[in-house]
Amino acid sequence: MKVRDFLQLILFCVLGLFCLSACEVEEPGGDVEEPKAGYKFVEIQAGTFTMGSPEDEAEGLRGTDEAQHQVTISQSFLLQESEVTQSQWEDIMDDHASSADCPDCPVDNVSYYDVLEFIAELSLEKEGGSYRLPTEAEWEFAARAGSGTAFPDGDMTEIGCDKDENLDDIAWYCYNASSTQEVKKKNAIGGGLYDMHGNVMEWVSDWHDAYPDENVTDPQGPDSGNNRVARGGSYESSVQLCRTAKRFQFPETDARNGLGFRLVYVPDTEEEESN
Repeated sequence: MKVRDFLQLILFCVLGLFCLSACEVEEPGGDVEEPKAGYKFVEIQAGTFTMGSPEDEAEGLRGTDEAQHQVTISQSFLLQESEVTQSQWEDIMDDHASSADCPDCPVDNVSYYDVLEFIAELSLEKEGGSYRLPTEAEWEFAARAGSGTAFPDGDMTEIGCDKDENLDDIAWYCYNASSTQEVKKKNAIGGGLYDMHGNVMEWVSDWHDAYPDENVTDPQGPDSGNNRVARGGSYESSVQLCRTAKRFQFPETDARNGLGFRLVYVPDTEEEESN
């Protein structure tokens, strides 16, 4: 072996060892953080999208509160990869809320007030940062995964409880489930988000109201209202009720089967910047 070739081989090995110890490989769709054991969050990059649905979506079953408008999410955020599970709920709240007994299924039968109490208790155990519900705009932005169709992979191929080719791979709904199912058993969307459609509806932070007519940035919803918004559809829902744009509304005290939530994690650095 020539001296030059030998030196190149040594250099290659040194660089290889350096990368094994120091280089990080990014997961598709952004980094994944785990601020508390078992709680994984996917980074959703900032961007602009069209929120709501076109008037011809869902063959006339589309809600009148789904008017399309442009929304900008100005900062990236960390969204939980799946809904909060029954075991996570019981670990914090020390009670069993769900009608079914399935530790790795999403918790359901929890009211908006119950969720706020859970977040407050979870925050007492934090190792830096805090937790909150996503806004409605953040939820839809993440659930669209860059698409403008009814589902991330395309439009509806069915309406009711028959198999929908663009929903069945990512969701538990009335075609393939009769109760909550373990999280992360269907395909992920958006680089690592599971069960955004179906399984359980998810509380978001907004009061329900008509959408604004103009383009908006980081909308928080109205200051008050009668009902809070939930998104995503559940295992009981038909295909059209699992559409990305579909909006549900419930009183804050309402706790029902098929209604749960997922969290946003806010690192300490973001808290400090907002103060």
